[in-house]
Amino acid sequence: MKIQLTIILIFLTTFLFSQNDSIKIVKLENQVSLLENKIEQVTTNQLNYKIEKDLLKETYSNNYSRIQTIITLILGLISVLGFLGINSIVKTKKEYEKELKEFAGLKTKFENDYNDLKDYQKSFDKQINEINSLNQEQDKKLKILDVKEKANTNISNGNYLQALEYITIGLELEPKDNDLRHLKALAYFRMQQYEDAININKSILADEPKNNNSLYDLAELLLITERNDEFVELRDITKLN
Repeated sequence: MKIQLTIILIFLTTFLFSQNDSIKIVKLENQVSLLENKIEQVTTNQLNYKIEKDLLKETYSNNYSRIQTIITLILGLISVLGFLGINSIVKTKKEYEKELKEFAGLKTKFENDYNDLKDYQKSFDKQINEINSLNQEQDKKLKILDVKEKANTNISNGNYLQALEYITIGLELEPKDNDLRHLKALAYFRMQQYEDAININKSILADEPKNNNSLYDLAELLLITERNDEFVELRDITKLN
């Protein structure tokens, strides 16, 4: 009985120990399994990290290449535009210089034409002034001739005052016209205003000593007014017969 009990105890002890070992083994297996899962997870994470890293590298490399390509294109475009711009500027400058030279030529031609026009205008104005002066002179001569004709007619008709009115108008146009002055002296002579006639004839002879009309009228007036001494003097000076 004791032996059986002992065997049972041994068995139980062995069983218990065996059971404890089994529990420990299970725990260990669980821990190993957990570790393996963690290791697998770490491995998976590492693999994923590597993949992501490779993807990032590839993306960065692609982006970098794309950026370099874009920068190269931009720089090339800038160079082309700069070259074209410089050529355009040079071309524009040459065209501007050409147009400026042409403009300077046109300006010089315009100035020359303008100066020629001014000279022509001056010459034309001079001719116009000469024509105007000639016309005025001719007009004045015609008016004086008309005055002389009317004065002579009125003196012949005995209208001395009317003749003097015409003569006054004529002398306003030409104060030194000796024919008009002689007609005035003649009008006074016919009106027997001898003193006025004598003074006018003397004034005429002072300007024109060889005016025979005034010379003979003055001699006759001096005799009429009995200024014999003055008549003799006038005769001796002019050698009147």
